[in-house]
Formats: sequence, structure tokens, C-alpha cells
Amino acid sequence: VIRSSVVAEQNETNATRLVEALVKADTVRVPDIVKQLGDYRKWADPLLECNLSTSVDDSVEKLHLSLALLDQDQQQVDYLYRQLLQTESQRFPVIRDALEKHQLALRERLWEVVAGREADPRLERLHAAAALAQYDPTSPLWNDAAVEVVSQLASISPVFLRDWMSALRPVREQLLPPLGVIYRDTIRRESERSLVTEVLADYAADKPEVLAELVKDADETQFAVVFARLQEHGTAAIPLLESEFQRTLDWQDALQSLDISNDSRLSL
Repeated sequence: VIRSSVVAEQNETNATRLVEALVKADTVRVPDIVKQLGDYRKWADPLLECNLSTSVDDSVEKLHLSLALLDQDQQQVDYLYRQLLQTESQRFPVIRDALEKHQLALRERLWEVVAGREADPRLERLHAAAALAQYDPTSPLWNDAAVEVVSQLASISPVFLRDWMSALRPVREQLLPPLGVIYRDTIRRESERSLVTEVLADYAADKPEVLAELVKDADETQFAVVFARLQEHGTAAIPLLESEFQRTLDWQDALQSLDISNDSRLSL
């Protein structure tokens, strides 16, 4: 009996320690702490629920507590879904991965967000798309969504670019065409084209034929970024560049011939 009492007291102490660590931890550490709570659920869950009831809505503390209770309390799904659409980029993967078990129930809701065209100052469409990139990467709905997703991606701060690029990587193939449109659009703001150039160079890093085409259309700033990636393919890039430049020359020759023909008609 004494031994059982000591063990229970130790378990309660460990549970209390882990719950306190959970509340104060960086969000990226929360999944590991939740795993450690597995052996102490009997003692931890009442503490988690008590803290949750007094936590401030939309606070980091409530987010961590909700993540810890998700497997025991299905009511946390809706709360975490709302957080998924609004959270900062560093916390986004933690919430997305936690909700992955519920992805089938969330896909339709997320696609509805992506399809919206109302004002979206918090970039909820980008958040929803980044979740769907993991939950539903092969959906044909990407054909219609890609342009809007890329437009929002091009508008973010460069500080957060790597986070969103990583989240959207599973659907990079679908995003290449609209990225290319912005890349070549000289009317676009320089900041947007610069951002898109970095994304394109990364997403097409294993596609030398795409990189060669981008090099052909690059301005001076874009050329430095894209050509550096193309160089990584070594001598395999040479015939691709030759082919792209030959196509350009052939097109210029055709235009020149057309001009000559038109001049001849005029002289007649």
C-alpha cells in the first residue's frame, strides 16, 4: 500500500511537471511533451482541463493545452481548426500535424476557404492551402486554386517565406505554372517577383529543363538566382541552355524574315 502511494505521488508529480513544461514550452516542443504525458494521463488530464478552462482564448497557453487534449477531447478539433487558419508560420506545422487524424472531416471545409474570394487580410486561404498540401495533394481542385495560392504566397514577408514554401512543397508541381506567370510579369512589384524567383528556383531545383527556360526569361536579378541552381546540374545543363537559346534565335529569325517579307510587299 505504501509503495502504491509513493508511486502514485511520483506519477502525480511527473504529470504536474510535464503540464507546467507544456504551458511554457515553445510550440515546436509540444508534440514531444504530449508523448511524454502518455504514461501519466490519469493525473495529467484533470490538470490540463483545469488549466484550459482558465486560459485566455487564442493564447499560446490555450493552444498548447488544446493540442495536449486533442486525442481525449474531440471538441478541441474545431478550436484547433480555427487556429490553423490564423496561426503564425512557425506554429502552423504543429497544428497541421496534430489535426492530420481528422483530415477527412476537414478537407471540404479547407477547400471552401481556399475557394473564397472575399478580403483575406490574415491569409487564411494560404493557411488552408498549406494544410491541404499535406492532406489532399493530388486533388484536381488544385487546378483552380493554384493561382490564388501563389498570389497570396507572393505577398508574404520574406521572413516567413521558407516556412510556407516548406508547407506547400508537396504541391510544388501544381504551383510552378502560376509562379512562372508572376516571374515573367514585369508589371508586378519587384518585391513580389523577387520572392517568386526564390520559390521557383527552389521548387524547380531538380528540373533543369524548367530552370533553363527560366534563365532565358530572367532579368539581371533573377538570372543570378536561377542560374546558380542550374549550375548545380553541371554539364547536363549545357545542351538545355543551347536548346533554349536556339529556340530564341529561331524565333528571332522568323520575326526578321516576316519583317523582310512585309518590307518587300510594301516596296511592291
